[in-house]
Amino acid sequence: MASRTRLSVAMTGSEIIAALTSHLLLTSFVWHLCASVTSPTSSYPLRLPADVTIVSLEPSDLSWNFARPKVLPAMDLAVERLNLEHQGAIRFKLVSREGSCEKGGVGVAAAKISCQYNISVFVGPACSRAVEILAYMVNDWNVPLITPVGNTENIGDKSLFPRLTRINPLMQSSIVDMVFWMLDQYRWESAVFFYDIEDTMGDLFGVTFTKAFQQRSSYTWTGYLLAGKSTTRSVIRTKLMDAATRSRVFLMCLTGSVLRDFFLEAHSLGFSRSGEFVFISMISLATVATDDVTWQLGNGTVEQKVLKDSMAHALFMHIDITELILPNNFSNEMIRRSLVDYGYNYSNDKPTITLSQYYDAVRIYGTVLAETIDKGGNPFDGLSITKQMWNRTFDGLLGPVTVNKDGDRYSDVTITAINPNTGLFQKYAVYVSQERALHFFNSTSFPWPLNNGVTPANEPKCGFKGDLCSNSEKSQVIGGLAGFFGAAVIVGGIVSLVMFRRWKKQSERDLWWWKIDPADIFLTDRKFSHSVLSFSSKTNLRGSRSENEDIATNDDLLAVFRGQVVRLRPLPIHHIKKTDQLLAEFKMVRDLSHANVLKIFGACLEETLHALVIEHCSKGSLQDLLSNTNVSLDAQFKFSLCTDIINGLCFLHKSPIKCHGRLTSETCLVDNRFSVKLSDFGLPTLYSSFIEDVTTQPYKYACLWKAPEILRSGDRRGQPEADIYSFAIIMAEVITRDCPYGNEFLYLSLEEILEKVRQMTNTPFRPVVDVPVKMVDMKTLMEKC
Repeated sequence: MASRTRLSVAMTGSEIIAALTSHLLLTSFVWHLCASVTSPTSSYPLRLPADVTIVSLEPSDLSWNFARPKVLPAMDLAVERLNLEHQGAIRFKLVSREGSCEKGGVGVAAAKISCQYNISVFVGPACSRAVEILAYMVNDWNVPLITPVGNTENIGDKSLFPRLTRINPLMQSSIVDMVFWMLDQYRWESAVFFYDIEDTMGDLFGVTFTKAFQQRSSYTWTGYLLAGKSTTRSVIRTKLMDAATRSRVFLMCLTGSVLRDFFLEAHSLGFSRSGEFVFISMISLATVATDDVTWQLGNGTVEQKVLKDSMAHALFMHIDITELILPNNFSNEMIRRSLVDYGYNYSNDKPTITLSQYYDAVRIYGTVLAETIDKGGNPFDGLSITKQMWNRTFDGLLGPVTVNKDGDRYSDVTITAINPNTGLFQKYAVYVSQERALHFFNSTSFPWPLNNGVTPANEPKCGFKGDLCSNSEKSQVIGGLAGFFGAAVIVGGIVSLVMFRRWKKQSERDLWWWKIDPADIFLTDRKFSHSVLSFSSKTNLRGSRSENEDIATNDDLLAVFRGQVVRLRPLPIHHIKKTDQLLAEFKMVRDLSHANVLKIFGACLEETLHALVIEHCSKGSLQDLLSNTNVSLDAQFKFSLCTDIINGLCFLHKSPIKCHGRLTSETCLVDNRFSVKLSDFGLPTLYSSFIEDVTTQPYKYACLWKAPEILRSGDRRGQPEADIYSFAIIMAEVITRDCPYGNEFLYLSLEEILEKVRQMTNTPFRPVVDVPVKMVDMKTLMEKC
């Protein structure tokens, strides 16, 4: 059975935006699961004895260190000890439900349990994607969230997640801080980074550093992605040669044979022997560089020697957790409880330190809660409780747990390198995150044996491309002649000129950051026609495509820019004047950074090429995904897709560009993690100059997402309220996996549908949507859009 409803306009734009900000979609989607809804928070002032509910949402998959049968015994023990300490004045209770590493799964589980209990705190989940959606939800409920494991930078922005605390000793942000500290300390103004997208850690490394460099405009950088074992030596060599024209500081997150091939090619090119290059490598967050994970990867004695020689200027960084060892009595108790209480037998395995993080998370919350009650504060104010966890040190099971002012645990980074005297790996220094300082163990600097112990410069004397030596010779001649006119005058003039050129160069860089030379873009041999089906088959919108097939939309081209795979979106323009307004709009989009907003790298507006250079999303558009019958979309999956669009829209509406203006299921792109990213936003001056034939079927079809007021006015810049209408149309697509107005196409033409939408009548014309029973509560939200 399905419920049929029509979309109608009932709420104002500001009301809809407020609803989206509070994630009304989430509550609307799952609220039908509750017979009666109770508030996730309790009343205040508090009356003792107080009941406190700690909620855990972890998966049962035993392949994870944070599986429920493994971590729940640690949380049980922590709860028991808290109850013993507080003698019934505060009664702690642990409630656990099956969780998931997917956004939709944990969202539904959290909403279900919030209907049954007054939740005091969430401990976990571990997976960062699951943490992300729950962190949005607890903002609405004002409940603290402590993740013992989540450590990636997609959940690192505490302006978005002010109630989230992260206590993993392996914090990715500490690696980032250390790298940029070194860049500043050694005056390295440029860097390149290589990462393996087939490796989980490598892929995260690439995403994290791309975002980090985008937020810091004082560096020039380029990222180079490699595709695991399928990457050939020739491909690595080509990327290394290109990278050498841009920087002498190479950051890497590579493992196994890819790491081996990287250093072998660097050695054959002479990079690792010149003394000019620095290689900063992260094998994994916690893996220490040793013979067997580096140079002994070589095939045979000769290759091993070459590898060892090639690492003379390589620094390997890791977060040292070797001293974190579970006490025997705790470990034994975990083994016993896992078997007795949860039916899990460790057998030959041993509990990991992850368990201590769950134990500490419960204890940290209990400590702060008790302090708040003693001071007469509100123990149910999640934001206040969270802030009291930050910028302080707690006693943990394995030692002090220090949380910084941003709610993340400090992690110290150890740097290892080969000692040129012994030929063995040696720990040279540790970066103390809390101090933001590098402490050397038995020396005062890194060895740099190929550069006479001197730290390599940011740029060689003759430049990255070797084209500055001739200029240097000329400057010597000029300097000799200048002696006749007074050295002091010339020196002062040179200093002034250098300072002026630096200022002018920086100003031009800020103004024209987006301008890309077509020569810097390398087209692949893949050219894509329009991804969606011809209009004659739009009413079906059903193609057949492999789930993992890499696709592009809008006649996009796949290309490589700065070593990254990007998408070229052709612009239907003949010429556009580069006005101050256009430059200001490009500056606006440059400053936008959000997980659900597509990154714009720049644009080519030359005679030979008119195109935007944008982030590549391998799954194509949302329209492609919905039309792909090989991809199964359950209710949770559909919910996750809609949530991503909501997050992106909320961000854009709060940003300086104020609205999207061209939102359709085709401008919602899907990356390899099935996250939705909004594209084609902003740049109204550019988009308003498009040459469009309004008589064509593709143009008319794109109008199905436009709000009636936009159809009537012809406004090409858009409005926030119109974005909400477009989102409702997309919601209908996601629910039904059908094209907009799929039912109406059975008896109306495209032109007739658009005319009915455009008309101002007492009963607005909206699509009839077949709503499955499981999604019937989404009717409320659609009607309000």
